[in-house]
Amino acid sequence: MLPEHELLDVLLERRTFASACIENRRDIGMDKKLFSRLLESAKQADEIVRGERAPAREFVVDAAQVRAVRSATGLSQAQFARLIEVNVGTLRNWEQGLRTPTGPARALLKALKNRPAEVVKALQAA
Repeated sequence: MLPEHELLDVLLERRTFASACIENRRDIGMDKKLFSRLLESAKQADEIVRGERAPAREFVVDAAQVRAVRSATGLSQAQFARLIEVNVGTLRNWEQGLRTPTGPARALLKALKNRPAEVVKALQAA
C-alpha cells in the first residue's frame, strides 16, 4: 500500500479530475462505464483514507520480510541491491524499517519472496 501522504496525493488528483469532469460536463472521450468505475474507485479510496472502509487487498513488506527475502537469495546487501537495481542505502533503509518499498520495487520483492531462485536467475540473465 502506498504511504499515506502519497495515497492522499493520488486521491486528491483523482477527485480533482473526477470533479472537474462532472462539474464542467466535458466530454473527455472516456467510456461512461469506465468513467463510472473510475469515479467509484476514487470514492472508495477516499473512504479507505477516512477509515470508513477496509482496503480490499494489501501487500505490506516490512523490514523483516525484506531481510528474509534477501537472505533467501544468499546475497549480500550490496549484491542484492545491484541485482534489483537500487542503491544499497535504500535497501538498508528498507531492512531497518526506515523506509518502505513501493511500486515496482515492492512487486519485485513479492516475486522474489514467492520464487527467489527463478527471479534471481531471470534478473541475472537480463
